[in-house]
Amino acid sequence: DLFIVSSPSGGGKTTLIRRLLADPPGEPLHFAVSHTTRPMRAGETDGREYHFTSVAEFQRMVEREEFLEHNNVHDNIYGTSKAEVLPHLAAGEDVVLDIDVQGARDVRRAVARARRWLPVSTRWNPLLSPGTSTTRFQPESTGFAAMADWNSGSTPASR
Repeated sequence: DLFIVSSPSGGGKTTLIRRLLADPPGEPLHFAVSHTTRPMRAGETDGREYHFTSVAEFQRMVEREEFLEHNNVHDNIYGTSKAEVLPHLAAGEDVVLDIDVQGARDVRRAVARARRWLPVSTRWNPLLSPGTSTTRFQPESTGFAAMADWNSGSTPASR
């Protein structure tokens, strides 16, 4: 399956995915590294946080239809390449994406079996008691809430 963790910037996607990859609740996951034209920041490594690409190379990749999705965000271009996702899905591996809301919408159009999960902050979630280690998710357009507790390994798929 393809799992899309999506929220606006600062919504907790990266933190959630790091915890998930460190202790996956089941089979290991492949993290699909996105491409970007933004400059690399201190502490980042090409191919780990992003594939850092020039604007010209990114545009060539767009012309060759190498992306599942790509969007302009804050004066830079971001995209999820087919090469980071499709071979892993074909091999039966689960893949997780860290992308914004617009990119998630585009990927869901391109990959029918994509599942989108939105991190919801426990700071304001009235369904959680104080001090809990449980993170809640809201699947897009399903009308129900799902919960995953990464500490216990319990996920909606394992229940």
